[in-house]
Amino acid sequence: MEERQPLAGLAAVKPVRFLRALVLAEKRGEPAIGAWETFLNAEARQKDRPRLMWGIARRAARLSTDVLAQIAGPVSNWIFRLGTRLQQEPREPFEVLWSTLRDHPGAAASGVISYGAIDWANHALNSPIGKVAQALMKDESLESSTGGFPRRWLCKLESLLSIGR
Repeated sequence: MEERQPLAGLAAVKPVRFLRALVLAEKRGEPAIGAWETFLNAEARQKDRPRLMWGIARRAARLSTDVLAQIAGPVSNWIFRLGTRLQQEPREPFEVLWSTLRDHPGAAASGVISYGAIDWANHALNSPIGKVAQALMKDESLESSTGGFPRRWLCKLESLLSIGR
């Protein structure tokens, strides 16, 4: 059976127009959850120019708590796939989205279903925060740092450890 995704082509070919449509839907009070998922999961997102990536990050950070709860998985997967590029200068859009996801109540929840003994490592890595933590490990400033980890990076890591306390 062939699965059709009519929005996938538009997300790949006209990403700016697609993002504008998502913003307009949100302003009308009709957030398009499925369209956000299609947009963020599109293979073309890996080839986006920095300006579009930062625009997506800023827009996603401004989503309402309810909408962000529903698309936390696709947002965190997008961050994971583009972790290195998102953490380059300017870092502000990534920082805002990072803070928004970190402070989100459902960000530590995993989509993994377990039967029997729970594999906590799998749950942690597959949760939205787990994906964001993996993206943090892609920070290029780690490679160039001498004499320890950068302070900014350590603060982010510590903030992840405090989630759920």
